Amino acid sequence: MANQPKKYKKFVASAATATLVASAIVPVASAATPSDIAGNDHEQNIKDLLELGYVSGKADGTFAPNEAVTRGQVVLMLGKWAEAQGIEVPADYLEKEYFTDYPSYLTDDNKKYYALVKAAGIFEGYEDGSLKPAQNLSRVQLAVVLNSAYEAVTGKSLVDLAGDTSDVVLGDIDAIYAPYQPAVLAMKKLGITAPANFNPTGTVTRGQFASFLNATIKAEAPAGEAATAIQSLTATGKSQLTVQFNGSVDTEAAKFALAQSSTAIAVSDVDWNEEKTEAVLTVDGTFSDATYTLTVSGVTEQDLTATVTTTREKVTTIEFLSDKLVLTGRENTPVAGGEEYKEAIITFAIYNQYGEDITESVNESYLKDLDVNGIDVYEDANQTYVKAPYVEDGKFVVWVDGDEDDDATGSVEFTYERNDEEINVKHDVQLSDEGEPAQVEIVGLYSPNDDELNVENLEDRNAEFSILFKVKDQYGIEMDAEFADDTNSNASSGDTTMLEQVREGLSVDVSDDDIFEIEDADDNGSGHGLDGVEVINVDGEYYFAIDIFADDITDVKSGDNTVTFRSQATGEETSQVFTVADSGEPHSIELGLPNEVIAGDEDVLLPVFAYDASGELITNAKSLNDDLSEDKILVKPDNGLVKNATGNQATDFTFVEKNGQVYLKFKSSDNLRDEAEEFDIEIEVDKSGVENTLTLFVEPNAHPEKIVKIADNALTYIASGDTTTIKFEDIVFEDQYGRIYDDYSNDAANHNAAPADSNRSWEKYKVRARVLNNNIIASGDSTEVVNGTTYQTINNNSDGKFTFTANGGNATVEFSLVGEDVQDNPILDTLDVTFRTVEFEDFKSYVVKSDGVVDAIDTSDDAGITVYGVLGNGLEIELTNPNSYQIIPGKYLTGDSSTGITASGSYNNVLTDEGDKVETEVTVIINEDGTSITHALTLVNEEPKVSARFAVVDKDSLGNSLLEDITVDYSTVNSNDGALKLDEIINEILSEGKFDVEDQFDQDVLKTYDANGNDLNSNSGPRNINVTNGEVTFANGTDTEKVVFTISDINSNNDKGVVTGNASQNLSVDLGSDGLESGDSFTLTLSIDGKSQAIKVFLQ
Repeated sequence: MANQPKKYKKFVASAATATLVASAIVPVASAATPSDIAGNDHEQNIKDLLELGYVSGKADGTFAPNEAVTRGQVVLMLGKWAEAQGIEVPADYLEKEYFTDYPSYLTDDNKKYYALVKAAGIFEGYEDGSLKPAQNLSRVQLAVVLNSAYEAVTGKSLVDLAGDTSDVVLGDIDAIYAPYQPAVLAMKKLGITAPANFNPTGTVTRGQFASFLNATIKAEAPAGEAATAIQSLTATGKSQLTVQFNGSVDTEAAKFALAQSSTAIAVSDVDWNEEKTEAVLTVDGTFSDATYTLTVSGVTEQDLTATVTTTREKVTTIEFLSDKLVLTGRENTPVAGGEEYKEAIITFAIYNQYGEDITESVNESYLKDLDVNGIDVYEDANQTYVKAPYVEDGKFVVWVDGDEDDDATGSVEFTYERNDEEINVKHDVQLSDEGEPAQVEIVGLYSPNDDELNVENLEDRNAEFSILFKVKDQYGIEMDAEFADDTNSNASSGDTTMLEQVREGLSVDVSDDDIFEIEDADDNGSGHGLDGVEVINVDGEYYFAIDIFADDITDVKSGDNTVTFRSQATGEETSQVFTVADSGEPHSIELGLPNEVIAGDEDVLLPVFAYDASGELITNAKSLNDDLSEDKILVKPDNGLVKNATGNQATDFTFVEKNGQVYLKFKSSDNLRDEAEEFDIEIEVDKSGVENTLTLFVEPNAHPEKIVKIADNALTYIASGDTTTIKFEDIVFEDQYGRIYDDYSNDAANHNAAPADSNRSWEKYKVRARVLNNNIIASGDSTEVVNGTTYQTINNNSDGKFTFTANGGNATVEFSLVGEDVQDNPILDTLDVTFRTVEFEDFKSYVVKSDGVVDAIDTSDDAGITVYGVLGNGLEIELTNPNSYQIIPGKYLTGDSSTGITASGSYNNVLTDEGDKVETEVTVIINEDGTSITHALTLVNEEPKVSARFAVVDKDSLGNSLLEDITVDYSTVNSNDGALKLDEIINEILSEGKFDVEDQFDQDVLKTYDANGNDLNSNSGPRNINVTNGEVTFANGTDTEKVVFTISDINSNNDKGVVTGNASQNLSVDLGSDGLESGDSFTLTLSIDGKSQAIKVFLQ
């Protein structure tokens, strides 16, 4: 299978680094041992790297181990290592210099390593773009480039591999530039360097570098970093276990199984800490008095086990939530002679042995001996309205004597009794009639940017969401949010403000903190999610608000989340469900095989089936492209699959949608072999880690193999004395795979220039024709004599054509396709076509066709009269000889069959105003038999407009396929003025496509070729589109209209504020670090007079 290193690289990134060494030490060639390394401290390391081909000796047979190594030499060594591990060499390494100071002696072979290390981020070079290859490498520079190289090869830096370096001691660490210190400390911890002092400015010898590089290749995570055992297993909730490992764990590989005796207990959820050393397991049900066994597989070769003994859930703590026995404002209506009482409440919470609030699940019959001391309350038998002290939903409720002082003090108490468990609770309180937050009205969700509450926006720290609510106190009086905001802003130190009352008097909770969390009501920090209950002004209205957020933005899920507000004073609760929508982010992506064969050097469309976390199919190609450019989707092809691969996946690949199906589009590399090449392409969703791999077989490049037919059968019928024309686009070809072959020859005039390799013979072909009798006379672009036989030949371009003239009777024409395959084997295929001479008596009727309308103002506008004879089988045969018929123009018209029919210019004032029209006609007389046909025309007075057709077609397409995308050379346009301008866009369109535009009179607005065969879209010939402003001139030579160019759907990290003058002649796109860069793309929509076409533009 082709290019295994790419797959190997992924394996290394997730497996023990020791595997890198085991796989890497495969000799690529036998290298002679240098004469000067025997006995050297670095001898074995030099030999190892020589064997691998990563280093080389000098021309004199030495290695010079004690000579200082230069930056240029290090580039070659690291480049060879990286290339061997599957890092792709930029395709343009021979054309582009990746540093500004390439040495004159640098060979083409070594240029690829300069390009590789820069493109892979191993060597950044200096600010002026130089490498300074002759300069010695300092020890601190060594640390930085080894760290970068290791990350490029394995996907994990030495710093990441080393982990915590707080215990690493280096005597001269303070002498090292702070940003470089982590790399140096990592080298020390990993054993790549050992001295007590690092000596950052010292030079590195060639021998030392060999040892450093070999040690880097063999680097392993420090002992104890990877988990090998369960450190502890603890019950941390009534349904939760916390397991700690002695190191980090591959969380995707780890699997948990819990059992109590022989009964399996389902683990419903696993939450890992950031270090991946601790997991909290949630199980179905609650623990009992039992011993549970946890088995963990996938962490080490052997399963890990641990046991934990749990007890059934018990009440361990009861707390009152306030010091105030709050009067609620409810009073009884006493009967005659009766006493008045007022309701008062204090709330409490009950906790189990794990500190979990279980108030709602505790049976209230276990709460006994309720009593109130020091405050006069009703204690007799319950009446209809007034009751003795009781508890309900975490509220201790009493009815206070109406004559009791509103600030009386005392205590409340009760006892929790269940079996042998008993907890006595007593709490000092003060009766209070101050307003306390008691009732909450949830207004709704607020986002300052009108963001949708979905997974993607919760992951985005810039998206903010707050719940707006109103509050009333226990007396039903609204607590004024505007007043609360004002008093809070002007409060003196020590004052208790209304805002503080709301913050302290409410608790807020959610049903599922994996969907989103809510900030603590009494937070007093700053920033979203940190400032507790606040006041927000929305459109002039003031509301209390509390923020919601995702605590772990890497693991946000969609779903319904219930938010509950609870009054600390009265225990009253208000709830509302908030739904977090799945933002259509992909969870898994599958690739399918196309219906047709895949060959080299072709646009490949792989069917894509992308599903979100809910299993819904995603068909939005733009969102997938956004994820592709942001590396949320990772496409990993085997090396060699993609033509001119840049390593930037957003450049090499794009998602497109056609007829509701999404495809992954890329260009396949040439296959010039005589058999298919096998490649794997892997696609992964970074967030979910779900990956799928597809194996592709890329067949040899396609060539025209067979000449199939003449596309329009009517072209093979010729009226007596007439001619018929056969062009390349009239001939149907198939490639060796049975597909329609749609490309012009790459040496064809008026089409894209041939590649630098002018010997791509399989892309060049021609067609010969010979008539097997004299009933038809043939002519072509040229005449060839092959083995004594004379052929007419046409070249593969828009002007190439065969002309056949009827000479009486029928004739067989032999068409021959002549070409070569990728192995330079000759291709010759013939097709016999019968051409028939049609006598006029064979026609059953005649048909006249035209443009239908004639421009009354532009008297050069031809009505386009064409006459056809109709055979008994319905075929319409064009009468190409104007002498076969006469055209008699009607009113307001002039001309004949030879000159064409146009407006006469004399309208007797009937077409004076814009929009006026008049009906007229022509009469066609067939000379042979006198048949007369009347054909209606409309003469109009109106400005020309693009109404018949507007398209930009691919220059290389025989079938005039629409131009779907263009590629702009980023370095060229950026070097001009740091921007992509309209004229550069239009010029690129004209280099790859041609305009096919007609007005309502069927007049060409943008002709591809003029009457003399000049290419109107070439840089050298005339052109009737103004590349500066997109203006086109209609056929009358006077009226003009502008094609509007609009940019949308930018795929770039910088997609805001980079386009100016959009849809105008001043259109400009910023390039560079603050704009679009190589690998970015956008959609360009061309529109004129209500017609439009979209073209994808890639910067490369």
